Amino acid sequence: MKKGTPYEMSPPEREFVEKLLEKRTNLRVYRTHGKQAEGDFVIVDMTNKNHKVGWVVDHKMNADKVTKGNQFTNAARAAKSLGLEKYEIATGDTGKLLNILSRGRGAWGGS
Repeated sequence: MKKGTPYEMSPPEREFVEKLLEKRTNLRVYRTHGKQAEGDFVIVDMTNKNHKVGWVVDHKMNADKVTKGNQFTNAARAAKSLGLEKYEIATGDTGKLLNILSRGRGAWGGS
């Protein structure tokens, strides 16, 4: 991938994705366009392909600077484009996001 493109991942983002996929092999991670206010990633739980759920995620390098704002303006569009029936918005550093995403489908009261 060309350096400076809207889909480029920083080293901490790449590390987050690698750690996540080591723990949760049922997830698919999609990088969003960096200038479209869709978060950094859309993560889809593929456990039940007929009832997709997931997260729109903004990865932060510092958990103390976590905010929810304009970076999620188009989160619904991003989720819908991947066929998600339900999604949560999640923001944080690698540790916080791994904790959130480890809950899996239980985040919506289903299995």
